[in-house]
Amino acid sequence: MRPVKAAAVKNVEDERVVFWIAEAGKVLAWQRPPQSKLMAGFWELPERPQLPAASVGRTLGAFRHGITFHSYRFEVREAAPPSNLGPCEWVSMDALSSLPLSTVMRKAKRVADRGQKPGATLRSVTASV
Repeated sequence: MRPVKAAAVKNVEDERVVFWIAEAGKVLAWQRPPQSKLMAGFWELPERPQLPAASVGRTLGAFRHGITFHSYRFEVREAAPPSNLGPCEWVSMDALSSLPLSTVMRKAKRVADRGQKPGATLRSVTASV
């Protein structure tokens, strides 16, 4: 019997935007519910599904993120704090190092940290997991 060659898996490419909403030493984030199939309890930056009415501002930067056969390009955008926080809550920047953060949130924070420095220019960062 000959071995069966597995069908090739197509790489899925996706572009996404995460919102960096920070003020008074806090950032707006949401936590995946405990019953979530993926990364239960991990903290994420909001996207349109969490904050559909967000008023989006300037681009702070971008980065790439890959998981198995998914290739993502994330753009990190400043946004104004919305009147309705939806599932999000304010999290102290000091607490971030002790919370379970998704890799996407960690990468986005690095981009935001660079993009908020005076005189910073828009950069695209390629980082692999």
